[in-house]
Amino acid sequence: MRKKSIGLFSVIFLVTLFGSLCVNGVCFSQDPLYTDPAGDQGGDPAFTDIRHIWIDDNATHIMFKIEFEAIWNLGGYAVYIYIATGGTPSVFVGAVNITENYGFYFYYDYQDFNFYDATPGNELDYVVSQGMGYFNFSNNNQTLEIGYKLRAYSGGKGYLDLSPGQTIKIRIMSGGDTDLAPDFEKNLISYTLSGGGNTPLLILLIILFPVIGVALGLFIYYRRRDML
Repeated sequence: MRKKSIGLFSVIFLVTLFGSLCVNGVCFSQDPLYTDPAGDQGGDPAFTDIRHIWIDDNATHIMFKIEFEAIWNLGGYAVYIYIATGGTPSVFVGAVNITENYGFYFYYDYQDFNFYDATPGNELDYVVSQGMGYFNFSNNNQTLEIGYKLRAYSGGKGYLDLSPGQTIKIRIMSGGDTDLAPDFEKNLISYTLSGGGNTPLLILLIILFPVIGVALGLFIYYRRRDML
């Protein structure tokens, strides 16, 4: 009976393990879209030093993943994501050298983020609380991921008008006003929305990984049984 329990546990464990690979972060490519130099965060602590950036989108959300040099401890600090579409209205933000149309501002102390729009009246505060986005930490709080709904409203505000095939330019800032990625004098990150991201692949993985987990679990179970 004990051997059967071990075999069954192996099946359950492997299904859980492989299935868990299909959650947070699987939509992002393995390699970051942009890598920022280490140690360029000025006088702020190492945890404000941006190292790697991933961007992805699907039919409903645009998503950003930011990895820092050290474990996040950003009490009193924030992360700012500036987005330029080339359209109007827009606002030139001289401190980060970008003509901004949209933006996201994540505040560690509030455990939420705000959506900015150069169009007056469309800004939305406390995005997560209003069901328009999400955030999570991973890698022992060294990586921040946020996502925001595309072409959706909350109380008539917060509409992010980005469409598949559209190319946007991005600069990210963390800390007080120190680390920019890319740096002030460098070209902005360029990203073209796909409208689907890796959604078909994600669905395939969601289907296949549990199957693979079951197969491996059963293989281990019967292999053990034959050897005894």
